[in-house]
Amino acid sequence: MAPSPKDLKEAFVSNLAGGTITEINLVTAVAPTAVLVWSVLQSRYGFFEEQTPDTFVADFLLNAGTVLLSTTLYSSSPATLLIILLLSTFVYRFSPTTVVNQKAAKSPRKSKEAMLKQKLSDFPIRPFLTAYRGGMMVITCSSILAVDFPVFPRRFAKVETWGTSLMDIGVGSFVFSAGLVAAKGAIKDQMLALDKDGKSQRQGMVSRAFTAVRQALPLLVLGIARLVSVKNLDYAEHVSEYGVHWNFFFTLAIVPLALAIVQPVISMVPGPAYAMTGLLLSVGHEVALQSTDLRQWALTGERVGLLAQNREGITSSMGYLAIFLLGMSTGTVVLPRDFETGGFVPKILDLVGLKPSKNSASTQVADIGRLRLIARLAMGSVFYWALLGLHRWPRVFPYFAITISRRLANFPYVLWIAAYNTAQITLYCLIESFYFPSVRYAKTLESEEQEAAKATSRVLDDFNAGGLFVFLVANLGTGLVNMTVDTLKAGPYTAIGILAAYMGLMTFAAKHLRAIKLKI
Repeated sequence: MAPSPKDLKEAFVSNLAGGTITEINLVTAVAPTAVLVWSVLQSRYGFFEEQTPDTFVADFLLNAGTVLLSTTLYSSSPATLLIILLLSTFVYRFSPTTVVNQKAAKSPRKSKEAMLKQKLSDFPIRPFLTAYRGGMMVITCSSILAVDFPVFPRRFAKVETWGTSLMDIGVGSFVFSAGLVAAKGAIKDQMLALDKDGKSQRQGMVSRAFTAVRQALPLLVLGIARLVSVKNLDYAEHVSEYGVHWNFFFTLAIVPLALAIVQPVISMVPGPAYAMTGLLLSVGHEVALQSTDLRQWALTGERVGLLAQNREGITSSMGYLAIFLLGMSTGTVVLPRDFETGGFVPKILDLVGLKPSKNSASTQVADIGRLRLIARLAMGSVFYWALLGLHRWPRVFPYFAITISRRLANFPYVLWIAAYNTAQITLYCLIESFYFPSVRYAKTLESEEQEAAKATSRVLDDFNAGGLFVFLVANLGTGLVNMTVDTLKAGPYTAIGILAAYMGLMTFAAKHLRAIKLKI
């Protein structure tokens, strides 16, 4: 009996071994490199100042089209695409041009009350975070459909159990990014720790639990909706990915609930509490995998009963909670405004005879703060990559020889996700810092908004703003394409045409979801 289309599609994404971390880094480096080209065009020519069909198409081709090409037609030679983009950057950067005046027009004098309203927030606008999160959404939305076409290499699809792939890093990056954003609430909670009378204003355990349930409920509803639709439509599914009933929405829903449970413990941890707690949880999870029957149960146990049927999703939840906490730790570094003037950065600058700025004292503070931010991000990335190296070189460190597993969300996987994402954020931060210094020099909220708008791709901004709702629409679009097109028989250029049209519709959807302010 010939296998059904569903069986063929399930086999197409099953029992895969993945690729190398180096190749994944090269393929995904296209996203920040495209932002680099965009930044040169914008800062030097003001190319994207006006919203016209031409600039929108150019923005889409740069920040979505290049990502699609890097995972399909240029998948075997991502370095070639990177060189093309870098050469474009060089040409645009050093071509003679009329200087574009991007200074904001002077505003009329405002009353003292109006000036107070324009006071800078404790949380500055970060265009580089918009680029990072928007780029992550673009590659995620692109890959979840592209994986069903032969033009998308099998080594980029999720591995069965052990190894690394492009889509494996996408899942963890989504959780890491969610944790980064969630850090804002935690920082605000710390700011409100004590009122003027010295009484605690932090959320109590009951209030924290209620907030967690409120955050998890929409995700649980989406998870149930996806489960019902997949089962009723007899849609192809990869059971060993999460389990019989479990899906990624359930994992996202579990994280805030688990965070509410461990929050009291986090408050007692000294130093970088979120990073320490995340690493300790991941180490504890790894010890359980190595020293008990948990790993064997998760990978080969019989699927008898509801828990065993969803053993992968349940077992990996602890790892994803650790990733979320490491994302929160990074958020505590990048989200708040840095007003400090001391620390190690000025000392190093003095040591090498450099000054951050020749302008006013306020711009010097801004420059020192940005250098401190870049240094912290870079050191965090190096730290995670170094820890991951213990597991990647078994001949040097045989005791730590543990292979990365997204299916288990084990300790090396957690480290990989943290290392990769902090490195990506560092790259985006460097690009913004060099080409759009006026963002950090802004002295009022109005001017900061104006300068940040100039430094932000509208396509990436729309994908970032849509967040989880864009991801949901992408899942619906993927299902629709798979039910109407035999993706396994599509040739390379047919597949590219379908994927380009799909990404164009996704970009259009993200833009309009943002316009009606529809978010989850």
